[in-house]
Amino acid sequence: MLLGDFNLPPEDTGMDEIDTILDPLLSGAVRTTISDASLYDNFWWESAFLSEWTGEAGIDRFDEAVFGDEDSVASLAVSDHRPIWATFRTDGADDDGAPMPTVVGQVNWSEIKLSR
Repeated sequence: MLLGDFNLPPEDTGMDEIDTILDPLLSGAVRTTISDASLYDNFWWESAFLSEWTGEAGIDRFDEAVFGDEDSVASLAVSDHRPIWATFRTDGADDDGAPMPTVVGQVNWSEIKLSR
C-alpha cells in the first residue's frame, strides 16, 4: 500500500510506473484539494493482495462543512488538502502467509521525552 500527496492525479503520465503495479483508490472527477482543482492525495494498492478493504472510502470535505467553503480560511486554519480515508477489516484471515507475531516493547513516551 502506498499513500500520500503525490502532486499528480493518477491519470498523469508521471504516475505510469506506479500505475503498472498498483491501483489508485480515487480516480476520475473527484478532487482532494479544497479548491476542487486537483486529485493529488490517494491510496494505491494491488487489489489481489488487499482483501481487507471493506469498500468504504471517502474524502473529508472539512472546508465545506466547517469553513463554509471559504478556501482561504480553511487553508490557513487546516490545509489546502482534504483528508482521505478508507476502512479496512482486521478480524479476517491474513492474506500475506503464515502469521508472524509482532513484538513491540512497552514504551513510556513521557519518560523518554523528559529524559532528553
